[in-house]
Amino acid sequence: MKAEEQQKSKQPLISVIVPVYRCADTLQGCVTSILTGQEYENLEVLLIANGIREGDASYRIACDLAENDERVKVYLLEKAGVSAARNEGIRQAKGQWIRFADSDDMLPPKSLGRMMRRALEEESDMVIGGYEHLYFGKSTVKTPEFEGVVVVKKESDRIRKLYRDDYFNPPWNKLYRKELMGKGFPEDMNLGEDLSFNLSCLLQAEKISVMKEAVYRYRQDERSTTLSGKAREDKVEICMLLYRRAMSFFERLYGQSDMIQDCSRDAESKVVETFLDEICRSGMSKERFSVKAGQVRTYTSAVRKFTKGKSRDIRLRYPDHKVLCFFAKKGAWKITLLLTCLRGAIFFAGHRA
Repeated sequence: MKAEEQQKSKQPLISVIVPVYRCADTLQGCVTSILTGQEYENLEVLLIANGIREGDASYRIACDLAENDERVKVYLLEKAGVSAARNEGIRQAKGQWIRFADSDDMLPPKSLGRMMRRALEEESDMVIGGYEHLYFGKSTVKTPEFEGVVVVKKESDRIRKLYRDDYFNPPWNKLYRKELMGKGFPEDMNLGEDLSFNLSCLLQAEKISVMKEAVYRYRQDERSTTLSGKAREDKVEICMLLYRRAMSFFERLYGQSDMIQDCSRDAESKVVETFLDEICRSGMSKERFSVKAGQVRTYTSAVRKFTKGKSRDIRLRYPDHKVLCFFAKKGAWKITLLLTCLRGAIFFAGHRA
């Protein structure tokens, strides 16, 4: 046996799951970033073709990739959403470890091997890293504020920090031990399902490793069609559902300790920040003024209703959120709308300049 084959045989198998849907322009680059430059050989790439026909360009590219590399496998799935595609990938995965990637994104060189090394050396159940956000060609790197091993049931401060900073939201900045996954992603949600899945996995984990480096390249541009980027009437209800699930998560971990009050405050603050983000998004959108007004009024009402009667201060991190929250809590949606529209005008004027 060659030295390379011996090294591969010692490595745990990693299954990288990639849902495939109308991604002919980006799929090749995504898969290439997984297969080459990683310095980790023992992996399989599961391309789950979700809701596309066999003659579709994305499907043909997926099949060509599988024909050229035995580590790539293609599965055709009836259209059922990204959660169903990921769950099918989990069912088909032969690896003890799972990573997820979206078909228009990429893995940085060597990131897969570094994550696996941390998991093995630190005997962790999950590895969480940062990411590079490519937004209309502009690159921003976001990484956790700390690095190290976190014992989930004992270190509430670090768990809360990762939750507040949104590192529990996506699945693609993580390496998971497959045993954590239980029932997989909830298929009855099309917004917030990733956070629900991650909280369920964390309840099963004893230790997680946190890496202060970007382990994923997340691309967002005019071709992005994710539901989370669109105005939706049910976002308030979904946000409240996620709040209840986050509180259930914290109560199961820390409910018998004095820490639960801080956990509750963090969850409440995150709800308000989400509503305020929607106010900003609505005010800065290119929708008709009447549409903007309706959206801002909805989320202003949600802020006021959610904060009413709460004695604890809501912890907001950004100055503009604090200003908007002040007027939203008073129900002054017209002033709130005016402020966000003014903010949008200044933003777009700066970009045109």
